[in-house]
Amino acid sequence: MGKRKIRKIISYFVVLLFIVTVAGCQSVKKAFYINNESASVRQMRVNTREAKLYRNLKTKAIVSVTLLDKKLMDKYFQAYRNSESPSTNHLKKGLINETIFFVRFYSPEEGFQNLGKKSPWQVSFISTGRLFYADNIIRIKNVDWRYLFGQDSWSRGYIITFDTGMKSGTVEISSVLGKLKFHFLPIATS
Repeated sequence: MGKRKIRKIISYFVVLLFIVTVAGCQSVKKAFYINNESASVRQMRVNTREAKLYRNLKTKAIVSVTLLDKKLMDKYFQAYRNSESPSTNHLKKGLINETIFFVRFYSPEEGFQNLGKKSPWQVSFISTGRLFYADNIIRIKNVDWRYLFGQDSWSRGYIITFDTGMKSGTVEISSVLGKLKFHFLPIATS
């Protein structure tokens, strides 16, 4: 065998060893996180809805909406007792009389990348035939909620409150680009 052939075999072996190592680590990491998922994260999955908005085969928005009810937030505050921030303090006060959602929002469209006062997006909540517009939209820092919601670098996190204590209904986020709807059925309390 020539030196070239030996180098080629060694390079194939190194690449194969690298692929096996990476694949093995990912499986172990995934198994660890699945088995150690906290009660707050499991409850968060139950309370979360996701949707994508497409127009002319292009992505216009990717949004997830999580209903922040007392059961979910009690579990979160138990798990992360030391996570005090302005947004968590606001939540503790509003959980009883308001309907509060965490929204993770992404849009690649110029001028459509934010929710809030000067945004082209309108956020509303429809429950028992009544329409409520968002009373408060607070953009939050990713570090405030990374433990519970897994923020990424592309989307922006918002706490959105409605002046109603109703916990079932439909959240609508709409603009000239289109409309996204997130349905929340009554959540059984236990």
